[in-house]
Amino acid sequence: MTPFEKGPRDALIKLGREAQDGRVQIRIYTENFMHAKTYIFSDESGGKGEVIVGSSNLTNAGLQSNIEMNISNKEEPSFEEAMGWFNDLWEQAEEFPILEATQRATELKTPYEIFLRVLWEVYKNDLGNEASNARLTSFQLHGVDRALRILKQRRGVIVADEVGLGKTYIAGEIIKEFQENGQRSLIICPAALREAVWEKHLEKMGLPYTKILSYDQFGKYDQFDGLSNQSSANDSEKEIDRYQLIVIDEAHNYRNLKAPHRGGVLTSFLRGRRRDVLMLTATPVNNSLWDLYRLMMYFLKQDTAFSDKRIPSIKERFSKAMESEDYSRIPNLLFDIIDATTVKRTRKFIKSFYSDQLIQTEAGEKRIIFPTPVPSTIKYDLDEEMPAIYGLVEKYLDCENPDCLSMAIYKTDYYRNDVAEGARRRLDAMAGLIMSGLLKRFESSEAAFRKSLQRKMAQHEKFLEKLEQGYVIGKVYFDSSLEFSAEDDDYEFDEKDLDVSEYPVTSQYNVKELKEHVSSDLAKLREIYNKLKGLTPSDTKYRRVVEELELIAEEASETKDDQSRRDRSKVIIFSFFADTAEKIHQALEDTIKNNSKLACYLGNDGEPRLDLITGDHRRSRFEMAKHFAPRNNGGNETHDKIDILVSTDVMAEGVNLQQAGNLINYDLPWNPMRLVQRHGRLDRIDSPHDKIYLRSVFPDDRLDGLLKLKKKIDQKISWAASSVGVVSPVKMGVSRDQVFADTQEEILRIRKEDPSIYENAGMRSNPRSGEEYRQILRDELEQHKDRISELPMQSGSIMRKGNKQGMYFLAEIKNKLFHCFIHTNKSWKPILDKKPSGKQVNLVSTDLGNCLNIIECQPEKETVHDSKTKEKAYGLWFEARKTMKADWEWHTKPKNLQPKITGINRRVDEFLRKRKIPSSLDDQSVERALKILNALWPHEYQVEMRKKFKSGQGNPTELYEQLIKYINNCGLDPAEYPEPFDEISDEDIQLIVWMAVLPEKE
Repeated sequence: MTPFEKGPRDALIKLGREAQDGRVQIRIYTENFMHAKTYIFSDESGGKGEVIVGSSNLTNAGLQSNIEMNISNKEEPSFEEAMGWFNDLWEQAEEFPILEATQRATELKTPYEIFLRVLWEVYKNDLGNEASNARLTSFQLHGVDRALRILKQRRGVIVADEVGLGKTYIAGEIIKEFQENGQRSLIICPAALREAVWEKHLEKMGLPYTKILSYDQFGKYDQFDGLSNQSSANDSEKEIDRYQLIVIDEAHNYRNLKAPHRGGVLTSFLRGRRRDVLMLTATPVNNSLWDLYRLMMYFLKQDTAFSDKRIPSIKERFSKAMESEDYSRIPNLLFDIIDATTVKRTRKFIKSFYSDQLIQTEAGEKRIIFPTPVPSTIKYDLDEEMPAIYGLVEKYLDCENPDCLSMAIYKTDYYRNDVAEGARRRLDAMAGLIMSGLLKRFESSEAAFRKSLQRKMAQHEKFLEKLEQGYVIGKVYFDSSLEFSAEDDDYEFDEKDLDVSEYPVTSQYNVKELKEHVSSDLAKLREIYNKLKGLTPSDTKYRRVVEELELIAEEASETKDDQSRRDRSKVIIFSFFADTAEKIHQALEDTIKNNSKLACYLGNDGEPRLDLITGDHRRSRFEMAKHFAPRNNGGNETHDKIDILVSTDVMAEGVNLQQAGNLINYDLPWNPMRLVQRHGRLDRIDSPHDKIYLRSVFPDDRLDGLLKLKKKIDQKISWAASSVGVVSPVKMGVSRDQVFADTQEEILRIRKEDPSIYENAGMRSNPRSGEEYRQILRDELEQHKDRISELPMQSGSIMRKGNKQGMYFLAEIKNKLFHCFIHTNKSWKPILDKKPSGKQVNLVSTDLGNCLNIIECQPEKETVHDSKTKEKAYGLWFEARKTMKADWEWHTKPKNLQPKITGINRRVDEFLRKRKIPSSLDDQSVERALKILNALWPHEYQVEMRKKFKSGQGNPTELYEQLIKYINNCGLDPAEYPEPFDEISDEDIQLIVWMAVLPEKE
């Protein structure tokens, strides 16, 4: 019986009141094994009556609508026997205060009680038991437990804790768990981390049966022969079979599924027998939410992997998240998926829940205390830096300006007579990426911009030269021979392996238009370059940075202790571009020698304690780290040789630099996540500094213009890419859509010296993670377990919060939880949402993340006692129940649960089914291939199969064999369709709790 069914509820309360008045005595007797119901009616004397035995419940449905069977007997012997049976039970029964019970069930609870009960229902089976471990602190143990649970369920997990929180220690414990079960582990990591981090860590933990390979080592093995010390293929296969757990450090470097030496190799390695995958990365999302999607798919494999969470298509959910213009909603939309695959804790989370605990560091046990990030802005005048150049840059890089660079040499297929519209869009995206890189180099430094212009002019001149000879250096050349540098964001021109005979002849192209556009672009590039060459740069930007170095030196000089003074003066200067970093380093060598305010940066030999590292340098980043921050990298005083380190992002991951307390970002922070990565090198638990100073340089006079220009380029790239269903339009390229926050807004927040981006690891602060919700529940259960778990069903509350109004309901249907928040107006009428079909339905939120965000509250949140609002809950419950039932019924239809197969998959499927199986193939391999074909494929795989299908049309038998081989070896699993739900009735929908939410301000 539910209080939300008002007839029986009111009748029971009336009976309770009569019992309290002495007019009725009520006793209730129950046994778990009794299901049939007995109703005994008698006259006032109790001598005569009727007995009804049947299946009907005392509810509206049981008495009116359900099909029930009851048997009536009015014979006196039967009545007397039934009364005797009941009286015997009555004597055994205990008095039950029914009015008190009904009042307790219907009285309003506090909002925090309802919030905790929701957390209990969601996470009660997912908290784990904390074990003791001398090496790890509680938050790391909780991370190990959570990661192992996800591994067991999903065969993979992403540990995405912020830098400095011990992902390596967590991974070590998981490796140990596998080793104790007789299973070996393979670690794939950047070369610099192999010896400096992993070999030492595994030796310390006593884990000898683990192999470590660098990215390059892993990528170069043909069929993975190199994993074995034996030469034969059979021995190699045996060696491979020993590795059950695959650990990938800095896993964001594998976000491209088809990159030939990384993602492609990993995909091939993971095909066949299922292995367990542990990915470690502090930044699973660098440029696009698709980064995270691709990492997940290495181990999820099936697009229907979250059908158990009523998510029929993972890709479709990510697509919806990418379409959303409300960036604050995106984490909520993907809450279930992220929570089921990822362990991610931030510094803010650790500070909130584990601040009183100790952690093991290189210097011994230490209380968990993080330094405070102190951001500041260094402003300079870009027009003063490069006078009269900005106007030309704005003119020639504005996609909406008719004079904009065409970038024709990077999209030569655009000028083919038979080019498809989809191909045009991809080429536009590629050209946009190159324009974006050129704009960034312009802001970075005159040196970087000048060199980029020189390279591009050389490319154009070479292109026109070959065009005159009758050849076109086509798109294939730029895909294979030009290297896209993640560090420089630029394409480098390299002629060393150029064989023009491999490229299409000019007869295939509209040569006249192509030549005209390339020549026009060359003239525009020369115009910018000649004007730049004729200027004497003022070095305004560099001089502003020198002034900051003077200030740092002055503040450090106030420290009496020599070592502390040295640490406080240490600075790392980051630039995106090697050309800029080299220019800064060169200039500082002279400046330090001639500026008395920077004398503290001179060594005893009179030379600057200064160094430079970029991706081009042969020196190890760990060697550099040892000289810059020796106490954090196994060094001593004799190794301490660097006080100012100029670096590209080669030093932004994998090294500990917390001995320093100052960081300068020399370029405009186009990608705020890069700043988060850099900050993490200094902001670590065992930092000797109370504060970390994070300075960012901004071209204050032209910031708005640069951001608008960049936005236009990004919109062009995104539109071009999305129009053909791709995100990464070129190999090693990246999408420019920012996922958890609007990039431009984040940049402006950095300029305003807002520290939140550093405190929240680049994410908005409003949505919590599943780890935070679990910890809230874990803490409360220690003191109030009964209060949480024994809260009566159908309990509710009312609170004021935020600016939304609506009613939240949590219900259970056949052991599955359903959340529903109905958005309403001030009169509690549901707000209507117009669907694309034109149909209007109630505006509801049913995703867990959004609902938790709405009802989350603090213990002190007051209950609003409002009988009218409480009455509205009864009516809105029926609306919520309709939504939940419709959701359930959608999952009863098999066609809704099948992935949407793309055109190329359908055509190949039709081709294979219509033809006889070649004698070289067996039925089993063909059947498996057809099942794989009918799964949802990533775009990269579709492109490759389309090429194979198109190129093999001449020989059907050979094409059949090639397609079956490719499909079976592509690394995807056969399609698995989730089981449809059974049909339900309204009675199957059991309300657990409800919460009315009123706006904070009336």
